[in-house]
Amino acid sequence: PRAGRVSVIACDPGTPVSSGESILAIDGTGVVALATTVPGWRDLQVGDLGQDAGALNAELRRLGHEAPESDEVTQETLEAYRELARSVGAPAQASDSISAADILWLPDDEVVVADCPARLGDTLAAGDPVLTLLSASTARISPLPTDAIDGGRILSIGATQVPVDVDGHVASEHLAALLSSET
Repeated sequence: PRAGRVSVIACDPGTPVSSGESILAIDGTGVVALATTVPGWRDLQVGDLGQDAGALNAELRRLGHEAPESDEVTQETLEAYRELARSVGAPAQASDSISAADILWLPDDEVVVADCPARLGDTLAAGDPVLTLLSASTARISPLPTDAIDGGRILSIGATQVPVDVDGHVASEHLAALLSSET
């Protein structure tokens, strides 16, 4: 949501982006990728209440930071966010709020990049796309052969090989490799 020049970007098609990472800086200020149940639509400050505040608190806790179990932004929320931002090289400003422009919203804990329309040095307008995501979040071989031997399997597509569990599911951590295969 922020306008400015892309000063850092670590984006490659087929690679995963995880919540709690920073892959982007605009005008030298890092942006933290966060997966919350709703996208943040406003700057948050101590005392703010709402679904967006609760979603931020929940994601900060999931990432191992001390944040309240409530729908209210507290001083603990601010401290947890600042700690996370510092830990991924995107230091947050010492202020009484969390800027919505400092958060890159992700729809899931880990997503796979389809395209990177923003490039290092580009000047972005507010709302310009930074990355687009692949829509697949799971992969499964179905139906499995009825005469298959019990146990795990390996799925080979071209030069890419990924493990498959006994039910035919590709583990999510291997999905990026599968989806980035040219084949």
